[in-house]
Amino acid sequence: MAHYSLLAILRQPSAAVKDDLARLLAPFRDVEDGPEVEQECGPCLYFPRSSVKGAARDEADRRFGAPQATAQGFVRMESAPPELPTLDGDARDAQAAWQRYEHWASAWKAYVGDRLAWQEARTHELRSAIKPRPDCPRCRGTGREMSSMVFGKWDGWVLYDEEDERSLRALWRKLRERRPDAAAQLADGVAAAARFDPAAISGDCLSYLATHECASLTAAVVTADGRWHEELPGLWGIAHLPAEYRGLTFYAANEFWPLRFRSLIEQQVRADDLCLKLDCHT
Repeated sequence: MAHYSLLAILRQPSAAVKDDLARLLAPFRDVEDGPEVEQECGPCLYFPRSSVKGAARDEADRRFGAPQATAQGFVRMESAPPELPTLDGDARDAQAAWQRYEHWASAWKAYVGDRLAWQEARTHELRSAIKPRPDCPRCRGTGREMSSMVFGKWDGWVLYDEEDERSLRALWRKLRERRPDAAAQLADGVAAAARFDPAAISGDCLSYLATHECASLTAAVVTADGRWHEELPGLWGIAHLPAEYRGLTFYAANEFWPLRFRSLIEQQVRADDLCLKLDCHT
């Protein structure tokens, strides 16, 4: 069982916030014993195609070199990833910190661009080569089967309690302590959000935190339009995992996710949206 943090954005929520969340998240649920639906055949297509990313990554290692060597070569040219802003720093430094990170990420993407493009193309090639088996007893060569199991993103979730130090309300408390002037401008919106759920903050508060506090980053986001966005394995993170964990590549940080996360918040979150942080497991 793996746990990860999820940011959920609700627009015009009802008094039953948990019901609203359940509806927003329902399309992404893992279902093990539900009504049978037609879907991609597991043995023929789903499971083999799910494994090709690892095979393509291994081939890329042999073609372009191990991620560790790639990262070390880049460090000699540039540097390790710059620090992202926190509320402990000066508010005036936040934009400069993001500019440094964008410069670093752009340079890193250019440095590994050929590898990433080749790996993506090879993944697509390997997936396309996997065809239904004529002798498959489940789909009989059609590639489709009736199954009560649906593979999604989660099989359980709970809201972080407002007193939990990992919650959005904990970041709000830190904001009030470190940046009282900024907090005063956001206080009305946060108070309105708390009337729906004591663990919630408002969209304008989240927007401020996304720029000024890197701890606001979550592993995934569901925006109010019902779309799922998530952190993906990154080459830089894989290269820096301790040796005993390098087989667990899905734990590696995506070097471009902080920029994608901040962009999502800027483009998809309105000032009066209700923002909640969940602990999900799958």
